[in-house]
Amino acid sequence: MRSHVFSASVFSLLCISVGGKGVENNGNDNEQQCVNGGTPVNSSYCQCPAYVGGRFCETVKCQRWGIPDKDRCACAPGWYDKYCGIRGCRPPNEDNLDHSKRSIILVVNMKTSMKEQIEALRNSFKQMIGEITKSWNTGNNTENWIENYIVYGFVQDNQNAKQTQLVADNADDVISFLGNMTLYKGDDAQPVLNAVKTAQQLFPQMKSHSVVLVFTDSPASDATPWSHRFEDRNNEQLCLQISFLWRSKISFILSFPSGIDTDKDGVDVYKRLSLSTHGDYFHVNSSAETEDILKNVISTYFFPENVAVGFDQNEDVVVVPTVDQVGDWILTLLTKDASTADSLPEVAGAILLAQGTNYKLFAAKFMAIISISNSKGKFNFRTFLQSKNTILFDYNSDMAIDVGNGIVHLGVTMHSTIRTFGFPQFNNMTYRVMQNGKKVREEYVAFRRPQEDCTFEWAFQPWVNTNDCPPGPIT
Repeated sequence: MRSHVFSASVFSLLCISVGGKGVENNGNDNEQQCVNGGTPVNSSYCQCPAYVGGRFCETVKCQRWGIPDKDRCACAPGWYDKYCGIRGCRPPNEDNLDHSKRSIILVVNMKTSMKEQIEALRNSFKQMIGEITKSWNTGNNTENWIENYIVYGFVQDNQNAKQTQLVADNADDVISFLGNMTLYKGDDAQPVLNAVKTAQQLFPQMKSHSVVLVFTDSPASDATPWSHRFEDRNNEQLCLQISFLWRSKISFILSFPSGIDTDKDGVDVYKRLSLSTHGDYFHVNSSAETEDILKNVISTYFFPENVAVGFDQNEDVVVVPTVDQVGDWILTLLTKDASTADSLPEVAGAILLAQGTNYKLFAAKFMAIISISNSKGKFNFRTFLQSKNTILFDYNSDMAIDVGNGIVHLGVTMHSTIRTFGFPQFNNMTYRVMQNGKKVREEYVAFRRPQEDCTFEWAFQPWVNTNDCPPGPIT
């Protein structure tokens, strides 16, 4: 089976250098040639077209978090320009909308203090993969939806930043790779956000809707105070943009030492990213809890589709889920901060599948409502289905643009477009925006886009008064 391993040891944070076609060099600078459409200026330099750089135009500059792939870019779903640039509707792009194959991405902090956690990952990985490819709604039939595995190991040790990376198409290669990782003492805080970003920019083979698992016991050294001003371009915002475009689902498995201050930005950023991307964060107390989470929680992420998400709840919650078929399983994951001493609530009438110090997972069938009750402190919840029915929903500032992104820009009139997958035939759809039970904006009804042959076929009336939108994520 194929696998590719890369490693590096440098004296600064990793900065990816991406290449296009190789540059010919026969030992004579005069024989070097421009690539990627470059025009010779002299024997030493080339004039490069847009989105290409380097002395001989050897570096492709992908837009919108595309990933360099020889002389072009692998783009997020819906984007198909050579460099993932803005495009109109014609022709529609169907080539990269298939989400039936996805990636599993592991981001692993290579500190010596992580030894037991990495061993727990190795011990649990095969079983987790065996379960995550089973559909509970079809009698546990196995469907190998995993296109590939990507592993990115990293550590900052004094002035040395070390990385190692792998792309493979089988679990055994991943387990072997994890077992051969070299661990280092490492700094107290680690560049975790940069690692999350980099891991999703390495290989053009990466698929959308990836399950991204991040393992660390350290605060993020590259965290900054929360800001909704995206011109800041801090690492938290960049991770968020990648997740929105590539539809990745991030779960942080955090094995902090006891007594860590969860209010500091380096720790709180994991919660903020989980909230913004509707992902998860687990505060684990032991490697045994990590094994339990991998075997019994992450293992249920077979095409996970959220139906309700809430963070920092302190009252009982009622969720009204809509399943694809009567009798489909409904899963509800509850988590809390390590600093919260109160116990997690219950889901009335549901089966408890897994439980740890700071998490619980429940499953239920044939339930019209999911009642989360007996809450005694702050908690987070995520109710989800195993479903191949999904949507791609984007905003943009110009209806002539085919595809956009998941971010509303305050003060700018925003158009919203949508593409559905798997749902039975329908006549129309509506959407509204709610926050804390209150309406942020009124309900809008969809219409077929006036441009023919759009990738995103449906649209909604423009959102004009976007200043009414509260800055930050909406759950």
